[in-house]
Amino acid sequence: MDQVGSGTDKDILATYGLACCIGIAVVGNYTQLPPCGNQPASKFLAHLADGPHFKSIWEAMKHRVQHAKARGLRSIRAKVVVVDTATLIDDEYVTWSHQAILSQKEQNLAIIKEVGRLVGKNIDIVQHHINDEKDLRITSDKQILVTSI
Repeated sequence: MDQVGSGTDKDILATYGLACCIGIAVVGNYTQLPPCGNQPASKFLAHLADGPHFKSIWEAMKHRVQHAKARGLRSIRAKVVVVDTATLIDDEYVTWSHQAILSQKEQNLAIIKEVGRLVGKNIDIVQHHINDEKDLRITSDKQILVTSI
């Protein structure tokens, strides 16, 4: 939880146990790579948990992607994993109040909108049941995979 990461083309990034947390994966390609030296980041992953670090984790993710875009990252696509708020009443571990469900729904919609602003229209939203936690991975060939635990 509360993590952000980035990697180059061959790196594998992953986060685990997305229940009511939000997972964001972003990948892209560079039209031209530097002739030598460090390869720039082309994949980014965040695990956002509701709480005091939510905004700072999102801002760190956004900053990394914006920096990569400034360096030439193109063909950007994203996947956002969120809980289906209609399933929160079925949560096996927590009793959700009506207000908490509305708050989660608003948070999901807000971050989806923010990711859309960051990457454009190439965004895929994955909703899941609260009792079906998800793992989110970016493979070495830039596939974005969402799997059940």
